[in-house]
Amino acid sequence: MDPRDLISVNVNVFEGDILLCDSYVSDVAPEFVKKLSTHKKTYSFTPELTHSDILGFKLCTIFRLGRISRLTVFIKSGSPHSLQIPLIVQEAADDTGFDRSKIEYFVWEKGEMIPVSNEAIRKARHLHEIERLLAFERLQKTVEILRKECRNDQQETFETILEHFVEETNELKEGIKNKDTANTQEELGDILFNVFLFAKIAQEENQFDMEKLLDTVNEKMVKRHDQIFPNRNVVILVSPIHGKGVFALQDIKAGTIADKWQAYAQNQNPRTDKTVDQFVNHSCKPNAYAKDSVDIALRDIKAGEEITCDYTKENGIHPKFKCNCQCKNCRGAIYTNFQRIGPEKD
Repeated sequence: MDPRDLISVNVNVFEGDILLCDSYVSDVAPEFVKKLSTHKKTYSFTPELTHSDILGFKLCTIFRLGRISRLTVFIKSGSPHSLQIPLIVQEAADDTGFDRSKIEYFVWEKGEMIPVSNEAIRKARHLHEIERLLAFERLQKTVEILRKECRNDQQETFETILEHFVEETNELKEGIKNKDTANTQEELGDILFNVFLFAKIAQEENQFDMEKLLDTVNEKMVKRHDQIFPNRNVVILVSPIHGKGVFALQDIKAGTIADKWQAYAQNQNPRTDKTVDQFVNHSCKPNAYAKDSVDIALRDIKAGEEITCDYTKENGIHPKFKCNCQCKNCRGAIYTNFQRIGPEKD
């Protein structure tokens, strides 16, 4: 069954899990469309025939209705027309506050279906950043060619490369000791080449590849410096009752840090330049409490759940206004001094 045209369908129809693909992959990769469309309603868009603004207006309306639980986008890689679709999807999500963790992207390239990150879509907007990344790709391509066509590089093993590391490191030490910038740069380059070659051999043996290596060391450094990279647990989104609120990106265990006040939320939205503290909303039955500039989870918090704290009770000084937390034991009012209180003691 061919996907329905997204633009021609009434917005009230969209709910549940949705697959949006460009018309090209619908024709040339029907097996992948079928695979992705399991338990989803499938729609297509033809960017060559319809202006992208129309797609943007449609998506904004769909997102605001709030009945979509997940959106999957599938396009042809390398097509300037198809690239408009994920860019517009991301822009519409930003404009409406739709949770981007509920959107996944795939591209079709040479018979393969490849997942693409939200970050990669955003990077596609900035050509100067892509240009910097190409230096890594050029070296990786060189390593692949040499591994395939150079007899010496074909004979390299983990053990022989280890010997190269020792040799090149010693030469690097000499370059640094002699304050020889050109030699230091050259020897660092030799070490980097051997890292790429090591990763290529590991890939051939189905151990890991360069992307996995880079992701591993990056994640390790971020976790090691959580005082510099906090709030990877949360994101600022539109709350159904509070305007904007802080939501969990992943499950948070009771007694662990839910968010840190001083840091910027991981919203990746250039329009948002606020601290997490300003968006943590009140609840008369909160799931977190404040302690030493962090919010601690009172109970297990599920991914997608809003993080809330209880604010001070009446003290006869600060004026109160109506509470809208909608919990069963709502006290009916909160107070404008807005100091979070900890959990009640037995």
